[in-house]
Parts: sequence; C-alpha cells; structure tokens
Amino acid sequence: MLWMIGNEQKSGGKTMKQKQLAVLIFVFLFLGVRCEAQNDGRKEKISEKSRAAAQKELTTRGIDYTSIDRYFTELENNHLEEVELILQAGAIHPDAKNWSGDAGLHITAEKPELIQIMQLLLDFSSDIEIGNKYEQTPLHIAADRKNHPGRRKLVNNGANRSSCFSRNDEKKSIPALF
Repeated sequence: MLWMIGNEQKSGGKTMKQKQLAVLIFVFLFLGVRCEAQNDGRKEKISEKSRAAAQKELTTRGIDYTSIDRYFTELENNHLEEVELILQAGAIHPDAKNWSGDAGLHITAEKPELIQIMQLLLDFSSDIEIGNKYEQTPLHIAADRKNHPGRRKLVNNGANRSSCFSRNDEKKSIPALF
C-alpha cells in the first residue's frame, strides 16, 4: 500500500493518493487509541504527585532510580517496595531489558518467590508476551523452570499458551506447553 501512495489516479472525486493517505491516517489513529487504552492502567498508577514522591523517597534512601542495573538488582533480590518505587518514579519502563536481553517478567518467571513482583509488573502494564533474545516469552521461562505459580499467574493474565519461539541453534519451534 505504501508503494502506491504516489499514484494519482482519480476515483470518485478523490485521487487514489488521498484515499490511501486517509486509510493510513485512520490506521495510525486507531492503533494510537488502542495503545493509549492498553497503557491507561500505568498512566493512572503514576500521577505526577506520586512520581515526585517516589523519586524523593528513592533519593532519600540513596537509590539511583534511573539505573537499569539497580532496578534489576532490586527485582532479582525480591525487594518489592523498591521495585514499585522505581517504577513509580517513571525513569525505568516495566518492559526494560537487562544486559542479557531479559525483561523483568522473564526474571520473575524464573523463580516462584518473585510472584509478587511479577504481579506488580503486570499491574504496571508490562507486556506479557515480551520476548527475550531467544524470542522466549515469560510463560516459556516459567514452563521451563517449572514455576507453577508463575505459569498460573501469566495464563490468568492473558499469556498466550501456544506461542512458540525458535532458538538460534534449533530449527524447531517450541510451544510454551505445560
């Protein structure tokens, strides 16, 4: 469709280019509204007042709320309050990835004891289908690590049970079955 935008054929008083641009604008507006609706929970959760309060609290505690490494350290050590404050501070997105390509949900899917942080990330509208460098979703990780509470939480929050990933060294796709 994009390669045809230069066409100037007349059709019903409007050029083909005008019609195609109108369709593109509609698609972008529709997708924008959809993305806005999906992020509503996160936007409501982080008001300017709570963002400033979280930043002040973290600064008082000596925690660099802009450091992605600090975020993942707090997450991996199951420091629920600190992770929540970092997310409320707004400098780190819940889908941010660490140096190895894993997002917070991938880390929490590894260990059942991180179930509360998993719920926190889901509350902050983290992408439940986010892939790591192997295209694994958090559900793949939870299934592989036999994290039953994590699998249940992900499925109950809408994770796709039949999604597949392909490892670079494997030619087959592996579904997230359990």
